[in-house]
Amino acid sequence: METPAETFSRDEFSLTRWSADAGPVQAAVSGSGAHLADWVPWAVGGYSDEDAAAFLRLTHENWETGRAYEWAIRVDGSLAGAVGVMTRDGGVEIGYWLGFSLVRKEPARPGDRPPACVGVKQVWRKERP
Repeated sequence: METPAETFSRDEFSLTRWSADAGPVQAAVSGSGAHLADWVPWAVGGYSDEDAAAFLRLTHENWETGRAYEWAIRVDGSLAGAVGVMTRDGGVEIGYWLGFSLVRKEPARPGDRPPACVGVKQVWRKERP
């Protein structure tokens, strides 16, 4: 897999390669734990600062080895979720999670694609807005 761009921004939305600050990750996951638990087992039973730090170490390792490329999703500068592209069984898989406050929000204009779809396409092509 070719290494994608580390950032993408469009209006109030951005994708940024994860940094080492675990606090916002822990807060975002903990604030959406019940919502996320239906889809991701790691959100069940609490999500600690140590869990967040381990996640960030793994994302760094994955990026450096090319196993996966993962970004923080930010809206108006606040952490809103995550998206990643990873190799799976000879192919590529895209995974994501969104904080509860963003679930079921409509695009700003009818026909707009969700920014995460546009963002992944742009960082993968290394295009800049």
